[in-house]
Amino acid sequence: MHCSSPVPRTCMFWPKSEETNGGPSHRTPIIIFKRPLDIIVSDPYFVDLYASGEYEPHFIPVLTETFKTDGLRDIISKGGAAWDGVIITSKRGAEAWIKACEEIEEFTSNSFSPRDGPSKSTADWSHTPLFAVGSTARQTIVESALSPSFRLNTSDPRPSARNSSQLVPLILDHPANLNRPYLILRGDKTLDEIPNQLRKVGRQFHQVEVYETRQDPDLVESLMEIKGRSIIPDGKDIWLAFFSPSSAGMVLPHLLSLEDELGPLPGRLGQTGQKARIKVLAIGETTRAWCEKEGIAVAAVAEQPNSHGVLQALKCVDAFQSAMWVALGCSCNNLCIPYIISRRASHT
Repeated sequence: MHCSSPVPRTCMFWPKSEETNGGPSHRTPIIIFKRPLDIIVSDPYFVDLYASGEYEPHFIPVLTETFKTDGLRDIISKGGAAWDGVIITSKRGAEAWIKACEEIEEFTSNSFSPRDGPSKSTADWSHTPLFAVGSTARQTIVESALSPSFRLNTSDPRPSARNSSQLVPLILDHPANLNRPYLILRGDKTLDEIPNQLRKVGRQFHQVEVYETRQDPDLVESLMEIKGRSIIPDGKDIWLAFFSPSSAGMVLPHLLSLEDELGPLPGRLGQTGQKARIKVLAIGETTRAWCEKEGIAVAAVAEQPNSHGVLQALKCVDAFQSAMWVALGCSCNNLCIPYIISRRASHT
């Protein structure tokens, strides 16, 4: 297996098949539109997909984020007594919280008193509950090296859900002080589902934009490399995995320009001839809904937004299409059954 470390400039990774000495692989290629870990072979998506023996993962980073912690830092420094909870909907939001706390700790430790020595922050958030979408945001806080006063209250595992629509009922069921607002950490492209639902039931909240998302500067070059690679032999299936509406929106226009090389995207032009048979996976229902709105048929939705959930969804669809899903013992609650949608007029 070929691996470059550190990550190449484009963060592309095209593993060679060990079984065929670099020749055509029997594995099904899957292009993962997300940034891998710096050591790619340690990335959970690479580990689980490659270890399955069925899939050949290729990473193409789509987004680059810039943190904006000034406003959040001011809020954190005053402590959590005024807030009824902190709502974090992504790993980037959790990383922004950690970054802001670390900046506060660094600033206060540099404030030296001849009598008392280095200063320490008196802000306390240890009793303020964390409400998180998915397990990654929560784990990022739990596994951080922050001091206990900045860690938020993660002792109750219930205030976590697979997506935003499922999180709001958990927030509303949690004991609340209606005189205190929720603090919502968001990015510049975060959807407004949680604020809209909280507003409908009269709950107070304050949103802080803690990161900005932009297209990765190497995205187009990375996509163009597909043309020069032999990972997609004629007539072979290929999976495209999308991880958010914003990243899918940045990739889609470029994919449309590559349809001559890849074949038509599902739901747009039909799939005939010898082109690759493209199948689309969405990491969750929000991403699935966005793809369908854009006229792209989604074949699989991960039941859990992690590498294990992605692998199970892929295997379930592929086994179903191979008439072997009964033997596999599929337990995906039909999330993996291909969606049938009509093409939007703008794509005709």
